[in-house]
This record gives sequence, structure tokens and C-alpha cells, in this order.
Amino acid sequence: MVRSQPVLHTENIPLKDADAAQAYQRSVTGKPDGTYDVRTNSCQTHGANVLRAGGESVPPRAGARQKYLLRKGFKVRDPDFVGN
Repeated sequence: MVRSQPVLHTENIPLKDADAAQAYQRSVTGKPDGTYDVRTNSCQTHGANVLRAGGESVPPRAGARQKYLLRKGFKVRDPDFVGN
């Protein structure tokens, strides 16, 4: 795998349905993911989609999603970013 930036942090979150989260990840791997947008199409939104597929109640809006992930222990490159 080629990364444009090093991994900043990893976090383990127990999921109600880890199989569903993995199935979601497999279903999108290698497929076009559209134009990058910090609020609607980023690594953070992708991670949130994986967590949702596994049964987590991740808020859809960028600011609420960011706060949720921070409470779960995630590290972010720009902790001051809180979108709408």
C-alpha cells in the first residue's frame, strides 16, 4: 500500500458487528471514491462510514463527527477543524 502521509494514530473500537464493518471496507476497496472534500469525502468520513457499518452511531455532520471521534480517542492532524 502506498501512503501519501504516515499513519498518525490507530485506535481500536469494539464494534457490535465487526464483520459488517469489514464487509463494507471490502466493498469500497479499489473503487473510485470521488473528489476529496474535508467535510464530506475524506479519510475521516470513510472511517466514520466503516464504524457506522459496524454498528457505531457516528454523527453525519462534520463538526459533530469530529467531536465524536476525538471523544473516542482518535488523533487528528488539525484539532481546530470543526466543520458544520
